[in-house]
Amino acid sequence: MKSKKQILIIIISLFILILLSLLGLYRCPFRYIFGIPCPLCGMTRAFISLLKLDISKAFYYHAFWPVIVVLFILYFIFLFKNIKINKKMVFVLDIIGILNLVYYFYRLFFLSGVFHIDFENYILYKILLIFKLKSGII
Repeated sequence: MKSKKQILIIIISLFILILLSLLGLYRCPFRYIFGIPCPLCGMTRAFISLLKLDISKAFYYHAFWPVIVVLFILYFIFLFKNIKINKKMVFVLDIIGILNLVYYFYRLFFLSGVFHIDFENYILYKILLIFKLKSGII
């Protein structure tokens, strides 16, 4: 079983992340670097909508939020009960991950109202632009 200190660090970290999200001070590192939404993009807004009891809006932001809630609860049950993950559980998690990626690409290409893509204001684009300028390509 994980130590109480490790569990406390996880809980405090999640609390800080939720607080920063509610205050609008958190930026997704994936989006900040690459300029495109991550596969869990909208999950924070979905949870905030859920806290406001606006379930339809939570589904609008990310349809997988109930799955993530269940996985989160199961994670803590497994953590506290020291349950080992077997091959069947890994298979189920792989299927959930694949379904989330399919949903992600569907949202990325067909639901542009949810996602906003802007490469020019993100870190990776700026770094590549610097390298192009230094190499004389532009």
